[in-house]
Amino acid sequence: MNYRRWLVALLLLLTACATVQRDQWTVVSPDYSAGIPSPLSAPAAGMFRGQLYTLHYNAQGQLVYRSQGQEQVISGESPPGAALTYIVHHADDKGLYVFWRPKLTQPVEGIGKGGDKLIYFRASYDGKTFGKTQRLNTGGGAFEPIVAGNGRGDLYAVWVDERSGRNSDLYLNVSNDAGRSWKAQDILINAAEPNSKSSVSNPTLAVEGEKCWVAWNEGKPASVKVRRSSDRGNTWEEVVVASREEEQVVGLTLVKLPAARGNRLALYWFNEHEFLGAYSADEGRTWTRMIPLPKPDRAAELKVALDPSGKVFLVTGVLPEEKKEDLFAAVSEDGIRFSQPVRLDTNLPYVSTSTGPQIAADGKGHVLVAWHDFRNFRSEIYLNYSADGGKSWLKEDQRLQVEGVLHSYYPQIVADGKGGFDLLWIGYGDDQRQQAKIYSTRIVDGKSWQVNKDGKSPSEARLRKRVSRFWSDRLVSNWGGNYDLMDPYFRQITTKEYYIANQFKTIYYNFEIKDVKISENRATVTIKYTLEVPEFVSPSGKKLKVPKRDEEITEEWIWIAGDWFKVFKDIAGGTFVPY
Repeated sequence: MNYRRWLVALLLLLTACATVQRDQWTVVSPDYSAGIPSPLSAPAAGMFRGQLYTLHYNAQGQLVYRSQGQEQVISGESPPGAALTYIVHHADDKGLYVFWRPKLTQPVEGIGKGGDKLIYFRASYDGKTFGKTQRLNTGGGAFEPIVAGNGRGDLYAVWVDERSGRNSDLYLNVSNDAGRSWKAQDILINAAEPNSKSSVSNPTLAVEGEKCWVAWNEGKPASVKVRRSSDRGNTWEEVVVASREEEQVVGLTLVKLPAARGNRLALYWFNEHEFLGAYSADEGRTWTRMIPLPKPDRAAELKVALDPSGKVFLVTGVLPEEKKEDLFAAVSEDGIRFSQPVRLDTNLPYVSTSTGPQIAADGKGHVLVAWHDFRNFRSEIYLNYSADGGKSWLKEDQRLQVEGVLHSYYPQIVADGKGGFDLLWIGYGDDQRQQAKIYSTRIVDGKSWQVNKDGKSPSEARLRKRVSRFWSDRLVSNWGGNYDLMDPYFRQITTKEYYIANQFKTIYYNFEIKDVKISENRATVTIKYTLEVPEFVSPSGKKLKVPKRDEEITEEWIWIAGDWFKVFKDIAGGTFVPY
């Protein structure tokens, strides 16, 4: 087991299978880049002129655009040999805009040196064909671009950039003709000169009419800063400090509320102890700090969404000490006063990890949240839905089930504005995560996923049967039978032959199930048994034996892949089950 550490790291992303009627989900593209999933290569989806589109990296690492059943590679003019990461997209009435980041693996004449990170862009104005490929950054240190537009042709992209070689700065480029052209020189936003003393992070954008606001946090302790342009990105006013924070700023997000919602700007972020924010009623000149939500046990995550009507939705992750993360949702009419948070994952509180939430709202009361959920010991997609604008949610969250899929990652939600949602995700058909496909499904009324149960549930009767089988095999030294009932994480890295060869010559005489306790898909079983170990010679040459005696042990069992399995534990109590 000398690869245990490697295994634990690898297993941190694993999750469980299930089933849906085939006419309820669609394989978007089987030509997907397999391997351990990463946010750097997660697929994306959006709506352009009433048509759903998707973007993903294929097995060759090329960026693929798909709409109306047709696919095309749109990254063909990227530098040769470059590794492509990120998929950033934006759509409005003027066009569909796609950004990606090539990282040079070798020097390319006229483009950059090995290791340079670039931002490339293409636009489509009919949803079928794409225009020329353009590079937006003039340096070579770009990270993921954050994008926003005003729907009238002004398009902004801002990113953290390490071209200075020491600290990171913030750069921006702007197009005033719907992406047909961009400024020849990108714009330094956070300082008068590059290579400032403190680094920046968490860039975020808001756009309205001819105005654009860029926010970020900078330094330690952190300052939340904002800078505004009032002339379509041509000139930029002085930097304003919106808030000075003693602790780290995480998940910073800026939104602009419409006139009907107070015509204010609002910023949201969190640190380990609480969710925080600030708002401005004078277009970003001055800011008032706020605490939008009750103080959690420990803050872990924040997702912010603004629906077309201007309502603000916050989905938060709360992670108490020595427990697992749960998700909560709150909504505000004015961006300042929020409803009491409602828990979205409805299994037992804080016993399994729910993370990576995505939220979409159509402005007409329909809200859908999807996330990674590990309650079944592999990564699955779970959903919750509100039909009244976030005031109430389903009493029981729903598992997205697809036949033959063991692991699901990176849900993407697109609202069609008519009460319907399209959901996109990656599904893996094997534990090694090499058999990857991209799936989509349509949810029309919050109920249309129609989860189909397989008729099996984690019952006590089934557990007792499995435990009895395990211990009955022990009585006759059927170690192969024991191996078959071990959890799949252990069996994934240990062969049956190795397991059998390394069993002590223990004699088991009898057993009795004394107690069974089940908590959802986890259980503890107390066993009383009699054993004896005949005399044997240890590797050190010492003769050892264990005389016949009674013992009692409490085992852990988990319900996974439709049945109960015994959790393997080493002599130190360690286990390979990650969740």
